[in-house]
Amino acid sequence: MSDDKIPVERGNYAAAAAGAIDFKLGNALQRSWEITLRSLPVMLPIAVVTIILSSLLSGVLEQYFPPGGPEPETVNVTNGVINMIVPQFLIAPVYAILTLMGIINANDQQLSFKYVGDALRLAPRVVLASFAQYLILLAAVFIPVLVLSWLSPALAIVLAVMLMVSSMILLTLMMPLIVHRQFSVGRAIMGSFLVIKNYFWRVLILLALMYIILFISALPLLIGLIFTVPMLHNLTGVIYITLFGDGSEQLNSPPITED
Repeated sequence: MSDDKIPVERGNYAAAAAGAIDFKLGNALQRSWEITLRSLPVMLPIAVVTIILSSLLSGVLEQYFPPGGPEPETVNVTNGVINMIVPQFLIAPVYAILTLMGIINANDQQLSFKYVGDALRLAPRVVLASFAQYLILLAAVFIPVLVLSWLSPALAIVLAVMLMVSSMILLTLMMPLIVHRQFSVGRAIMGSFLVIKNYFWRVLILLALMYIILFISALPLLIGLIFTVPMLHNLTGVIYITLFGDGSEQLNSPPITED
């Protein structure tokens, strides 16, 4: 099916957990770029629907939970938190569709809208995973702040940011493992952590470059996001397939557990 210059590379958990996969940054970024164009007829409408739903949800929540306080120039913290968090949980199943599409595309399979139903059937697990991820990120931020703020507030903030970013990178493949292999939330968190820790800096650099591309593409009237938003999910799919494979080797791979 594929005429791409960079062919699909399928890893497996055993090799990835041992850090034995030759994961090349340039290949991953170039392949995600190459496969994005063919994905647009399916992924772009879903991305547009995601943006519209997110905007509608934010508008409704702001109507019922206004972030402004009763006095001018004051903020209702509770309502602000609701407006920030709730849309993420409600939109998570739609983002999961794009995640699954990125994996299917990265594996050189034909994209179609039938995968929408496959992803939505896992919506409760996806929402639970989003909640678990949010708790992990909260812990990463508040633990160093609570422990070190009395010693050095600046040090506490720097450490909190470092831990939050590290946690986000280590959980990069949590959602792909849920939507593609239908792992439980706990197993997906552990599987992502045990593999990504061996490729942490490469994944960090890749995602940092991708978000820079997203930012640049958003500057001219957001038009570039038509290409780069699907590319982000395709990049996640490329990382997932390169490290975990497509599941065909799963029977021969050891279970994802701590040694």
